[in-house]
Amino acid sequence: MKNKIIFFTRHKVDDTLAQYQRIKKLMALFNKTFDEDVVLFNTHDEKLSHVKDVLKSKKKIKKYLKTINPKIVTRFVVDTLDPWSIKAINKYALKRNIKVYIDLVEFNDAKEKKYGFLDPSLILNHKVIKRSVKKNMTVIAISHAFVEYYKAKGIKTVLIPNMIDEEDHSAYLNKRIDKRVHFIFAGYPYKKDALDVVMHAMVGLDKAYKDSFSFHIAGIEEEAFFEKYKNLKKYRKEIKAFTAFHGYVKREAIKSLYRSSDFSIIMRNPSFRTCQYGFPTKFTESLSFARPVIANYTSDIDNYLTDKKNGYVVKEFTKESLLAALKKCIRLKDNRKEMFANALHTAESFFSLNSFIERLKEIDAQE
Repeated sequence: MKNKIIFFTRHKVDDTLAQYQRIKKLMALFNKTFDEDVVLFNTHDEKLSHVKDVLKSKKKIKKYLKTINPKIVTRFVVDTLDPWSIKAINKYALKRNIKVYIDLVEFNDAKEKKYGFLDPSLILNHKVIKRSVKKNMTVIAISHAFVEYYKAKGIKTVLIPNMIDEEDHSAYLNKRIDKRVHFIFAGYPYKKDALDVVMHAMVGLDKAYKDSFSFHIAGIEEEAFFEKYKNLKKYRKEIKAFTAFHGYVKREAIKSLYRSSDFSIIMRNPSFRTCQYGFPTKFTESLSFARPVIANYTSDIDNYLTDKKNGYVVKEFTKESLLAALKKCIRLKDNRKEMFANALHTAESFFSLNSFIERLKEIDAQE
């Protein structure tokens, strides 16, 4: 009977969600690295509220653990569960000499939470990061910030950022270039994503520039957007003139939007801890679809983004700095084809799933 690796998660099964995309790619990586069957156990229940879902997770996991054959299970991989579920999994693993990996992608900040330091999700996140990770575990870190944090605690850590789909993306190089520059933001805009800064910069462009671009937002409806960013309501007419709100769209529709776009935009607030410890899926996704990125430096982006080569660097987290980058981008539109090729090359060079196989083998072999 073939050995098994079990992934534990509580995330909704949805291809448009960044975390679910990461789970799928990590499962593929573990399968390729160790040539073992990879099984997903998901405790998520859409019928339950978030709180009830969390509270029932441990019970479901303990029940599931009674059904498995520990003799053929070599590794557990835990994806940001609650502290009690993680404790139950680790207790089971320690008794049976099963290796435990924990994938960490966020270190939440009170500034982005509705109830600040009293926010339940913040409290759980900090409890997991600060108390649930034990010496016998291996941390799968999405960024260098997480690597340094756990190395300082003497815990084994392997850097695995967001990985790209295992498919041929060369077709995205064949986009027809037209006179207008088409920008895209793909994903739901959280507070850290600072789309209000993006919109203020675009509204501030001169008329000559405004006639030269369009902006596509996939992930939120128009009404929800202006309700979220109430300070932009007074610019609604201007924003609608250059913006298309696509709302929630499925994976294939997102790919289609990337095909028709020229650049993606990622502006993140560098004062948020989440933006230093996390790493935007939107960044690797855009590069994999051969689309250069306009972004400010947060997390590890500075390791991969080169100004005028595979995107444009926004030097400061300000409307004025983004405005300058947008103008530069629109003026230099003739070099888009070259930048498409550079973007795809970056994705294939740094984020290919196969490039992490040896790295995972090495950390797994360490005692």
